[in-house]
Amino acid sequence: MAAATRRRSRRSPAWRPPRSTNNRADSPYTFAVGSSLAAPQQLPPILNRWHTLMLDLRYFLRCNIAAGFMYSYERYTVSDFALGSQIEDQVILPGIVLLGYGNRPYTANAFWVRMMHIF
Repeated sequence: MAAATRRRSRRSPAWRPPRSTNNRADSPYTFAVGSSLAAPQQLPPILNRWHTLMLDLRYFLRCNIAAGFMYSYERYTVSDFALGSQIEDQVILPGIVLLGYGNRPYTANAFWVRMMHIF
């Protein structure tokens, strides 16, 4: 019986990109000599805060009947350079491109009164 021979596949080492020869640029963006394009700048940060408070009170009138009151408070503030007040002032852009959507700060208060019957 002949000895089984295994073929080993020869794999080339993992591909590595060539080393950069352009030593004058520290960023991935480079411009041609004499280019009039402005250098890219960091965009301002997007900041938002969402505060919420919920209060739920129950008072049992009997062992199976209760009255309840609930209060909810929400406050949302946002600072977004792309969807801020400068976009809201333009009539056409929010209505057509954004379909009326915009990050707008708001404050909401909600009250509920309920009567519960527990089985």
